Amino acid sequence: YKTDAYLGEPIKITFLFRYPIDIQVVEANFAPPTFHDFWTKQGKDVPDTIKDGYHHYHLDYIITPQKTGKIEIEPARMDIGIYRTKKRNTLRFDRVKWKSIFSNNLTVDIKPLPDDVTLFGNYRISATVDKNSTKVDEPVNLTIKLTGNGNIDEVEDFTITSQKAAVYADKAKRKTHFEHGVQKAVMTQKFAFIADQNFTIPSLSLTYFDSKEKKVRTIKTKPIPVTVTGNTTPFATARLEKRENSLTATPGTKSGNSWITALIGAFFAGILVATLWLRRKTLFSSAKAQHPVEVKIKKAKDDKALLALLLPYSGKSDKIDEIIRKLEKNLYEGAKQKIDKNGLAKHFREYVTITPDEAEILL
Repeated sequence: YKTDAYLGEPIKITFLFRYPIDIQVVEANFAPPTFHDFWTKQGKDVPDTIKDGYHHYHLDYIITPQKTGKIEIEPARMDIGIYRTKKRNTLRFDRVKWKSIFSNNLTVDIKPLPDDVTLFGNYRISATVDKNSTKVDEPVNLTIKLTGNGNIDEVEDFTITSQKAAVYADKAKRKTHFEHGVQKAVMTQKFAFIADQNFTIPSLSLTYFDSKEKKVRTIKTKPIPVTVTGNTTPFATARLEKRENSLTATPGTKSGNSWITALIGAFFAGILVATLWLRRKTLFSSAKAQHPVEVKIKKAKDDKALLALLLPYSGKSDKIDEIIRKLEKNLYEGAKQKIDKNGLAKHFREYVTITPDEAEILL
């Protein structure tokens, strides 16, 4: 094992338990050290092997120091039950005798990292998109991949903000394994961007103490420009037109006959209001049928198009979030979960609350 390491550097410790093949062990319970001041992860247990007349068991642990200085690791304990038979006259007695054995203790010297850096290892980072040009309200999918040697569990999820696009982020996925005494790691995180104008995905960076060069390094991705074509969505267009109308409207000019005009206007307005009140059910049902999102849900040609429609409603409904997760698994993990588009369209407004502005637009 390594007797010295840097703060945050993963260390592999192997516990070996062996006993003669002529001893019958009926049960063995392993009690690892408490590993004070270490972040701990249990590795794979190596199956029983027989060598030189002994059974051999290996138990691996990956420990990452969280404190500098000399740290002592207390012994591990193995409680074993040995099957024994005793004969007394013509009687035979079988019993299990328990015994505890202990490993040696370990001491490691942990050195600090320079310049307040908290991450140790050697990494590479990449950023890729599924397309550099898209249409309004169709997502651009970004994949961030971080690979290398080190404790990647200490790397926080990346965050991206944009003033020109809505950004939706998945939780990062991490995989690690030991190879030739070094922890290999992969971290993958996916993002989706939806916009109605051109935008640029910003550069992402990671600073760490390089295990090979023994110095602080910063790695970065390149900014990725994205071109957006097409018109804005019906909701966006309706809001824009409504706002423009309210800004350009001007008060009417007064005249000598203004009271007559007002009286006639009030009369016809009363008739119009009464008619609308009597036909309110028809109007509301018609408005409901014309809800643009519901119509688009039914017409979505595939999972990708449906995901683009639902992403703006992420976090507003548990049901919508569940459907989004299913769609992402279909698109990115090869799953084949069926989505009932007609049922979703029918109950959409039960899942998502329509704002007053949207309700006015629908009417």
